[in-house]
Amino acid sequence: MNTTKIASIAAAACLMSSQNMAQQSGGQENLKRHCTADYLEHCSQFSPGGPELQACFREKFKILSHNCSIAITAYQQEQDGMSAIKKISAAR
Repeated sequence: MNTTKIASIAAAACLMSSQNMAQQSGGQENLKRHCTADYLEHCSQFSPGGPELQACFREKFKILSHNCSIAITAYQQEQDGMSAIKKISAAR
């Protein structure tokens, strides 16, 4: 799995505002629930959503918590499925 993509997803999703929670998928909620502690422990010196935070998650990926890793993998699979659906719909 591409660690750049993983880092970007984790960094963005774990720091979404609570206002956006109502619109989030289950995967996004899991990312926030399981990856926020990793953000706080490893990368909190960086602003949410910035390239520095994405780089930090990329660098620290191997030491992220097990639950965060699982949440990232599940979210990535969810997004890959949505991308496939969008491609099929666009081709019609």
